[in-house]
Amino acid sequence: MKRKEYRLSTSGLLVASSFVLLFQFFGCSGASSHLQRGDELIKAELHEEALEEYQTAAKLDPENPEARIRIAKVKQTLAATANEEGLSILTMKDYAGAIAAFKRAVEFSPADTSYKKNLSRTAKQVLVLGRKALDKKEFKKAVSIFLKLRKQLPNDAETKQALEETKVVWAKKLFEDAEQHLERKLFGNALILLVRINKMVGVYRSSAAMEAEARGELGAAAVFGIAVVPGKVKKRFTEATGKVILQLRRIKVEQCPTVSIPAEDEPRVKAQIAVTNISFNQDKEISTGEQKYQSGTRKVDNPKYLDLEKKITGHRLRIAELGELLVEDVKIIEQARQVFADAGPSDDEEALRTRLKGAEKLRGDHKTELNQKENEVVDFRNTLTKTPRKLDEPVFDVHRYDITKVTRTAQVTVRITVRDEGGVKLVEEEASGSASTSDSSNPAIRKYGVKANPLKFPKTNDELTEAALEKAAAKSGKHFGGLCARWHKEILSRARQASNAAVIEATEEYVLYLFVTPGEPPAEVVQFLKQQFEFSDIKALRGNLKD
Repeated sequence: MKRKEYRLSTSGLLVASSFVLLFQFFGCSGASSHLQRGDELIKAELHEEALEEYQTAAKLDPENPEARIRIAKVKQTLAATANEEGLSILTMKDYAGAIAAFKRAVEFSPADTSYKKNLSRTAKQVLVLGRKALDKKEFKKAVSIFLKLRKQLPNDAETKQALEETKVVWAKKLFEDAEQHLERKLFGNALILLVRINKMVGVYRSSAAMEAEARGELGAAAVFGIAVVPGKVKKRFTEATGKVILQLRRIKVEQCPTVSIPAEDEPRVKAQIAVTNISFNQDKEISTGEQKYQSGTRKVDNPKYLDLEKKITGHRLRIAELGELLVEDVKIIEQARQVFADAGPSDDEEALRTRLKGAEKLRGDHKTELNQKENEVVDFRNTLTKTPRKLDEPVFDVHRYDITKVTRTAQVTVRITVRDEGGVKLVEEEASGSASTSDSSNPAIRKYGVKANPLKFPKTNDELTEAALEKAAAKSGKHFGGLCARWHKEILSRARQASNAAVIEATEEYVLYLFVTPGEPPAEVVQFLKQQFEFSDIKALRGNLKD
């Protein structure tokens, strides 16, 4: 028994060994093909492609020394080539290209110190260029140089330090310029510089407080204040004029979110409001109403009487049919009895007996149904004698009458006069509003059952006047949107005029325009900021303003 187990184990080992040999054979065969392919690529001077083939061979056969030798050799060649390329590019002062080449050389041959020295020496030359630009106060150029170098050498501490130092020096210069702008009340120019500082280094000294000050001043300048006051008005319209003014002070100008009614400080425009007329009129409209009434009666057949006659006729027909069936039943029973009496030993006595009983049962069912139908006929006849043959049916007619619909309308006229800060008249127009209420009326007509409907308006004259004043105020308020839009155009026009000769003034106007108008700014605003400040983050400039 033990010998048998030993033999089985030996067989298992032999099978496993066979699989290992097969795997090694096919693995080595695959590795050899990749080595051969790599050698062919080397002859074609395609070293990087050859390296991929050698690396694949090494994965297939990790114990193959040939693969490791070829990989090391081709890496040395690629490193030397990259180094030579870097030295050549360096002569053309293409520092970024040279650094990229030297990085490849170091990656292929990390142990070769000469490649690392070339990479380090070139990086130091770039740092020198950046520092020279910084000394000349060419901040953008210096930051650009250090950013490119940091992208290529993200772990280089010296590059990181140079970049951070340059940003701080640049932020210092921007901060000083922003202080000067604030002193001169050039809040738009100051805000651009302060936002750039924040994006570059975060909060620098008191930049956060300065930015809040600039935003506050620009926010105040962006307010389109409107003073709404009563104009010359007749005494009887004084109260109505006051109501219109209250409604105008609550109005929301969608296209101009910086409108302030009433103006908190000095208003940009002054709107004088006066109700000049309140009148009422009534219109009548005649329509026709209908009322159904009973004009008499007429004799008609009673449906219950007709139904009873129909049932009696139907039952009598069935009774006659049942009488004929009973006669036939008697004959069938006599025949069945005779067959049963004449039956011999060979006949199925049980079947003949069943046939006889079936015929007798059918005769009994017919007799039962006949009795039931006869009784029902008697009941129907008794009911028929108590049911009238004819009935009195009401006759209806339609009476038509006039309905008077009365519409009462309140009409309001409001005069609006708007002047600017210098007293120049900008708007002088009238706005009207109307509101109506209606009800229908007709007198009672008892003969025909028409009920009276007295005239009763759902709204009083005061309620109509209130609604009409509200509509007139809404129409008057539309002028505010137009005045605000015109102000926006004036800001943009001033900015355009100053954009070439007076950049500082143009900047103030363009930034103010961003504060007073929501949504996507015109292309010219974005283009101006890019051209003058290389700045295009409109969202950061607006801050928490709602579009």
